[in-house]
Amino acid sequence: MFPAEEELFDAIRYSTLAESGCIRGFLILEFSDLFNAPFGDALEVASAVEMIHSFSLIHDDLPALDNSLERRNQPACHVAFSESTAILAGDALLVLAYQLLSHYGSGIIQDASKYVLEMIVGQVHDLKQEKVISSSEINVMKTGALFALSCSCIGHLCNRANDDLDILRKFGYEFGRLFQAVDDITDDDAGDYPCKTLNKSLECCRKMINTSFMIQKKAILSELLDYVTESVLPPR
Repeated sequence: MFPAEEELFDAIRYSTLAESGCIRGFLILEFSDLFNAPFGDALEVASAVEMIHSFSLIHDDLPALDNSLERRNQPACHVAFSESTAILAGDALLVLAYQLLSHYGSGIIQDASKYVLEMIVGQVHDLKQEKVISSSEINVMKTGALFALSCSCIGHLCNRANDDLDILRKFGYEFGRLFQAVDDITDDDAGDYPCKTLNKSLECCRKMINTSFMIQKKAILSELLDYVTESVLPPR
């Protein structure tokens, strides 16, 4: 391997192996257990989704976008390496993720394309700040889309019916709203609006857990909701 290639893969490892909750991958593995999916396949799909997430973070942190200097308690990729290396590391992660997902059929690839594009368009709206769509809609596009992908991937992997896929996608979107609302409240970003979103999405997620096939995973999914919201809500 040439030195330039070593730097590229060092940047990829630096970003993907940094401290992270890997919540998107966790959701995939939990739903794979619910549907009795082969663990190795689920782990590969979970890894691909986490790679897509890392790609988005590397690019979001770039000077041309959010210009963030730190990510996951360490210098951002473009700070630790270089802007050009960070761009290429993000590109490579997206390609590698699609390479992994391609093992599992066209349905996963179609959903990945749909939700990754939605995430990118959400970032465009966030940067432009033209107020043509609400901040809530932008958050759904930027954060909810990748959670929807996480949940739909396992449905495709297990050949679930379209109705089940729709439930999984909806849960992913609502979980994404919840996740973003917690982040906004922690950052004191937007007054009382995130609190209203959080309570509504939390209620919706709990209802879906209790009234669908997800009830079989009620305990662990409820614990996950509590874990995500523990910094902003009192213990139940």
